Amino acid sequence: MVRRGLLVVPLALTILLYLVYRHPKYPLDYLNYLTPNRAHALWSDRHGAGPWWGHADPPVMPQLRSGTWPGEWVVAPLRPPRVRSVSEDGSGDMGMGVVFVEETTGSENEAGDGSGIAGEVDTESPAWVMLHIFSMPTKEARRRRDLIRRYHPLQAVPEGYRHLVELKFVLGRPPPRGNETEDEWAWEDDLALQREEETHGDLLRLEGLKGGENMNEGKSWEWVRHVGREGARPAWWVLKCDDDTVPLLPNLLPWLATLDPTKPTYFGNPHLHPEYHMYYFEGMLYGFSWGVVKTLSTADVSRGEVETYIPEDDRMGELIYNLPSKPSDASSPIRPSLLHPSFSGARPKRPKNVIFPVDDQAYHPATEWVSSIRLPEPDPRTDLLRVDLSHYVGQYHHPWVLSGARAFAWHWCKSDEAYVGAWERAVRDLQSVGRRWER
Repeated sequence: MVRRGLLVVPLALTILLYLVYRHPKYPLDYLNYLTPNRAHALWSDRHGAGPWWGHADPPVMPQLRSGTWPGEWVVAPLRPPRVRSVSEDGSGDMGMGVVFVEETTGSENEAGDGSGIAGEVDTESPAWVMLHIFSMPTKEARRRRDLIRRYHPLQAVPEGYRHLVELKFVLGRPPPRGNETEDEWAWEDDLALQREEETHGDLLRLEGLKGGENMNEGKSWEWVRHVGREGARPAWWVLKCDDDTVPLLPNLLPWLATLDPTKPTYFGNPHLHPEYHMYYFEGMLYGFSWGVVKTLSTADVSRGEVETYIPEDDRMGELIYNLPSKPSDASSPIRPSLLHPSFSGARPKRPKNVIFPVDDQAYHPATEWVSSIRLPEPDPRTDLLRVDLSHYVGQYHHPWVLSGARAFAWHWCKSDEAYVGAWERAVRDLQSVGRRWER
């Protein structure tokens, strides 16, 4: 028995060390919590953001750093929805203490076909939130788009409020091919995509992508450049997510309402793998304030720079790292008002630690150590806020990811069954705390 124990201990230590090396995010959090600060330098990099092994700062991009500081862009005022008094059950108020007048009524507690939801975009009004789902011009991706429309995220938004929330599917063009044997992806033809756009009005087509369509050769940056182009519809917050992510807007939108859109902000779930740098958020869902979008979209960079092959979320972290420095004489602009009358009951609250969003029920001092990003906040050079959404955004079957009553998004819903199952679970979780999905 003793001999067997002597074999088990080294094996367990080997497995633990492997996990710390390959996936250091949570093991190092626990280690930092259990040890004094002066010991952290033994395993942390100079920023205290992650392990020192395999870590390097992103390359400097002078063309981007010489651009306009994100805090200098003007945040456009929103077109306010009509409001009425709050109902006793709080229905329709998105948890913000304000109820929006609903011009039409619909059935509840069942999925629809998505018709009439995405097409309600009021392009004359700036968007409060742009939620853009990355897709592809393939037959399989079209089936996923149809599934998402049946379980449309905007069903969770009051109808009087939907003009402020834009949902689009982002895709390029089918690449040219010589014959059908080259069609291993089962690409959709452009005529079918045109009919889809005429029917639903929710496709955002990117022109000029390398190869017609790609993921890691400039698509994300081209998307940002398209959204922030001159004359385009402005917004306060721009979010990207994958098509296997279920966005939980009943929780995400009230949290966004607590943030200041005039401050350069970047939020998501950090990966913190030692083979990559520590500055990026995973592609399952991340977002920026409007000023960050405008700075990235107006940067004077070459086509070759845009199309450099790098994993798309890692690339976005490089771009954020290279945002222009805050001018020494920059003054903080006045924060615009989202709603009138002003709200006071938004939940979850603005994080006490902006690195890790917490609400009244979850917060206690011990949660501070859970934060994975330990860069100075705000960034001393760019004044950027990096908001770590760990536990609020993640794979829905992981035990450390929050329930549907509190999570902002669930990822890894690859199959249709998994996507629908996650959606139904979120509806049940909300109902269990006396809330509704549909408004």
